[in-house]
Amino acid sequence: MGVMNKMRESTAAILWILVIAFGGIWVFTDSGAMDVIGRSNALNVATVDGEAIEREQFQNLLNNYIQQAQQNGQEVTQAMRDQYSDLVFNALIERKLREREMKKLGIQVTDQEVIDMVFGATPDPIILQSFSDGKGGINRTALKNFWENAERRPQVLQIQDYLREKRAQEKLDKLLEATVRISDADVVEEYLRRNQTYSAEYIALRYADIQDKSVTISDAELRSYYNENKEEFKRKKSYSFLFAAKQTTATPADSARVRNELGALRESFANAKDYRSFFTQNNSMAPFDSTYRDKSQFGPVLANTLFANPAVGTVVGPIADAGAFHLVKILGVKSDPAYTARASHILVEQEAKAKELMAQLQAGGDFAALAKANSKDSGSGQNGGDLGEAPTANYVPEFRKAVETAPLNQLVGPVKTQFGYHIIKVATRTATTSSKIQVANFMRSIDVGAEAVDRIRKSMEDFQYFATEANDFRAEAKKQKLQVQNTSVEEGANTIPLLGPSRAIMNFLAKAKPNQISDVVELDDKMVVVQLIEGKPEGYKSVEELKTVLEPRARNEKKKKMLEERFRTAMTKNGFGNGLAQALKTNVNTATDLTYNNALIQTLGREAKFVGALSALKPGQSSGIIVGENGVYVVKLTGKGNFNASTMKPDEKAEIVQTLRQQGLQQVKTRWMEQLREKAEIEDFRSNFNL
Repeated sequence: MGVMNKMRESTAAILWILVIAFGGIWVFTDSGAMDVIGRSNALNVATVDGEAIEREQFQNLLNNYIQQAQQNGQEVTQAMRDQYSDLVFNALIERKLREREMKKLGIQVTDQEVIDMVFGATPDPIILQSFSDGKGGINRTALKNFWENAERRPQVLQIQDYLREKRAQEKLDKLLEATVRISDADVVEEYLRRNQTYSAEYIALRYADIQDKSVTISDAELRSYYNENKEEFKRKKSYSFLFAAKQTTATPADSARVRNELGALRESFANAKDYRSFFTQNNSMAPFDSTYRDKSQFGPVLANTLFANPAVGTVVGPIADAGAFHLVKILGVKSDPAYTARASHILVEQEAKAKELMAQLQAGGDFAALAKANSKDSGSGQNGGDLGEAPTANYVPEFRKAVETAPLNQLVGPVKTQFGYHIIKVATRTATTSSKIQVANFMRSIDVGAEAVDRIRKSMEDFQYFATEANDFRAEAKKQKLQVQNTSVEEGANTIPLLGPSRAIMNFLAKAKPNQISDVVELDDKMVVVQLIEGKPEGYKSVEELKTVLEPRARNEKKKKMLEERFRTAMTKNGFGNGLAQALKTNVNTATDLTYNNALIQTLGREAKFVGALSALKPGQSSGIIVGENGVYVVKLTGKGNFNASTMKPDEKAEIVQTLRQQGLQQVKTRWMEQLREKAEIEDFRSNFNL
């Protein structure tokens, strides 16, 4: 009974596993609907070269995304609906294009292949996950019973469709992957990019050192810069419009309403036997979570209340905290050991460098001096690596474990974390205990009541009506004491300046005529009425429109030429060295342990060209003048790490090959789909349905 009952109860969960596993499309898609061609656009949400994507199919998918979010305790705002709409739309378009191309390529999946993915020696992971025997294997009896149960036939067909699509996609990926070429030179280049270190001397002049007011830009120079970079200033069709809005924010009456709602639930909440079901049935804004949590994981009001004297069975609330009201029952209390420690560390990019420093320290090197000279953590590095006294819970897990277990005043390392390699020394460590509690935290957000929302909507509808009748948006807004604002947006933009995302407003702008006034549009936190001023066709933005953008960029370009000329004159007389630095009234700087992934240069900031130039030099050789992002400079290579193809380990090479192949495949797939979309005639009819 157990397995089959569980399967019957969790059918929805299995289906959502499929959704997540394959882009959220297959499970809820009727494959027959994809073959409909030439239906009336009244029924279609899009067409791809005349092939229809039906509104019903789109709406079903969109509804399922929304329902799943709501079941997870999320409040689905209008902005989220718009995001889900774009997600579903693009997924259906790409699926249509992909299916068509796979048909051209002759990619097919046989029934036997699908059967093998279910009942074969190595079933698909979705089958293993859904029919696990709890021991890492598969419960084949449960699988067979499920598969042969007539009542489960619709779910079986959906799983078959998913597996067939997945196998077809795998075959397509193999064809695309065959176009990816990873040469030995590519592997060595990536290995050196990750590992090769460089030391250098450099002389630099920063653009920021020239005051803006000392560099004047004429109209001719501004226009010249514009003409040289005109392609950057292309614009899509755009819309300028006015809008007036009223906030739909919560009032004291809304707070009182939510407090009373939770007060009415308090007794049944305190006596509940199944909190997971209680939360679902009574619409908690977040699902039940049985995780033990410490004081820092609660809002300030709840934290102080719950941890004052935590005892199992205590019920508090309704209590307001962090924009919501809470009913909380303490289900469990425990104490975990906690530590406060004073530790020092030296953080470097490469393990080899960490081992080198470790050897120096073990030979009597000064920890503080080596930290100042080498640590990537500039904050602690200036203090000799000292991190001060702090709770170890503040640190990432690997570092925390080392600090909590290291013998006092002894070196530990290298310890690898997400930041690099650490050498650690712990001076003091104090053990304490930290209380954690397990709670049922039922909550509801303090939202605007339905009556208030209706009142605001009615007010904005009145404004819209009278503004339209009088054909005077501003005058009517003034009568209604509404602020009128002006903004603009490009066609296809995901968000509107000052307003945020709104498909309804974008749909209105696409169809409206100048001076037309929209209906009331409800956003997440306000009601809005819009008046279109003008629609500008696709083309180039004008110099006048871009003046505030062009002036600083043209000024920076002029600074580059000024500094480049100063460098050129000085280098002609002095070459690289102290003479050049003196002529430019600056200093010769040094940089150590630079890599492609760590190109942060003191005085210059992040400069991609800096390490690129060093990689092309031999020790002792200097570069020509480099015009960088933040300044003009010349570099001299003083040393580099001993990394080359022969120092690459086999496992490193295999990992790099795999990474480059995956990156290459993803790039090929992305470009391939972009090309398919560019060639296809795609029509979007969502605005007809306000989707």
